[in-house]
Amino acid sequence: MENPCRSICTWKIGWIVVFVLIVLVLPDGEGGYRQKDCCNKKCKKCKETCCQESKCEDLLSECLKKKENSPKNPNQATQANKVKRKCLNKILPCLALYKGTSETGTQLISYGKRQFPRNKPIKLISYSSWIGERASDDQNADLEVILPAELTERAAENQNDLSGFSFSVFNDTDLFEDEENSTLLNQQVFGITVGNSSFQNLKEGVSIKVNHSVATPNGNDHRCVFWFESEDENIAGSWNSTGCNTTVEGNQTICVCNHLTYFAVLLDPRADTVILDQRDLTSLTYISKIGCGISAFLSAITVFVHCVVRKNQGDHTNKIHINLCIACFLLNVNFLTNEWLSKLAIDGLCKAIAVFLHYSLLSTFAWMAIEGLHLYLMLVKVFNIYVRHYIYKLAFMGWGIPAVVVFVCVGVNPDNYGTFEIHTLDTNSSVSMCWIKNKTIHYVTNCGFFGLIWLMNLAMMITVCTKLTQMRNNTHSGSRPVCKDLWAILGLSVLLGMTWCLAFFSFEEQVVQLYLFCILNCLQGFFIFLWYCAVKRSDNEQSTNYTSDK
Repeated sequence: MENPCRSICTWKIGWIVVFVLIVLVLPDGEGGYRQKDCCNKKCKKCKETCCQESKCEDLLSECLKKKENSPKNPNQATQANKVKRKCLNKILPCLALYKGTSETGTQLISYGKRQFPRNKPIKLISYSSWIGERASDDQNADLEVILPAELTERAAENQNDLSGFSFSVFNDTDLFEDEENSTLLNQQVFGITVGNSSFQNLKEGVSIKVNHSVATPNGNDHRCVFWFESEDENIAGSWNSTGCNTTVEGNQTICVCNHLTYFAVLLDPRADTVILDQRDLTSLTYISKIGCGISAFLSAITVFVHCVVRKNQGDHTNKIHINLCIACFLLNVNFLTNEWLSKLAIDGLCKAIAVFLHYSLLSTFAWMAIEGLHLYLMLVKVFNIYVRHYIYKLAFMGWGIPAVVVFVCVGVNPDNYGTFEIHTLDTNSSVSMCWIKNKTIHYVTNCGFFGLIWLMNLAMMITVCTKLTQMRNNTHSGSRPVCKDLWAILGLSVLLGMTWCLAFFSFEEQVVQLYLFCILNCLQGFFIFLWYCAVKRSDNEQSTNYTSDK
């Protein structure tokens, strides 16, 4: 007779086996056959991420952690956001392609499609809680994006397999905070990816229409921008308008951009970064280096000749010229070594170089002002201009005041100085240098200080021209060559820094002004050398004539 306890045990063991089989074998909502089928059949091209829907969503949630969990240290927060953005770049295409449309709370909604249509445009639209394709126009959509048919033609050129595309809208822009704390229209960032590589310099461009509730009268407050990711892990990314054109029509801002990335509409275009075409940046860099090299060499020669030739060393005018030469020499040498030293990526060294460059620039401006002041005393206050310890007081103005200004800027916040980036148009790369990071300090200490000096020296130039005109009217017209007066005016314009005013006339179309600015100001030391030689020659001629008259 069979033991009943044995039967009961066998029955229990059988049910346990069945339960285990159900859990391990049958498909379920968290994985099973569905995950295996996804990885083996649907997402083989997502090699760097897990293609299972559940794990994609887990990784996405991890990437979109709330800001309160972020590090409090600014550098750590910057690095954490960079990691999150890189994570999103890998996860979003896979998640969108697998699931079609996905949503993570109110932070992000995304849409994707496995097949990219050939030779025809794609229209994508987005509402507050919906995103997808639509063939017809929808005036009520918050956002409308049109991908051009040109993407198909450019696919082979960019080695793009057109495996699919994804379209994402971020309603939480904490991940895209730049150092300027820029304000974005509708507090939205939208990203577009197509296939396995990026597209640049599209002829048709990607059209983006953003609707907003408040109309902008002249379109001055809106600018279409894209997110530029710095290669330096300690530097936050930035918004710039490279390759994007902006048109504002009532309650709608229209962007046309020639590449694919993360886009937004910036409400404060003044916070935009410096952007140049790659060829212009290369040309300006070579012009600046060659010009600064020539100026530094000839400035050093001028100082050396002044020290060797003892004649007229006690003249205050020559001493002021020499101090201006020394300031130009320091400025040129610092500029020439700046880019190379910035590549060492040593934060303390970069800040020190930026501080010294700022000091050299302010000293150059200060000695330009002193040139104007001294010229005023000679031309207007011809008599009774004796000032005790005159040259020492001028030296304090030229070297001491800039030092005080720089020390105050450093004392307020040493992070006002550091790595400054100039972005390029074609390759989305950048050139780094050690310079002022705080724009307020730049505008006040550099632009404001020089603006006052330039106005003062401009008044002095007008006075000189008036004096020369009066001298010609009081004498015979042929007694003094016109070219001599013109050379005198040109020489004084260099000493007084008149050419630096080109910096104030560089607005949107600034390439021509930048070339003129670099050529004229980088060669300032060369022009001062020529002026010094001309003055010495004139002094020698006067001395010779005086001796012969005797």
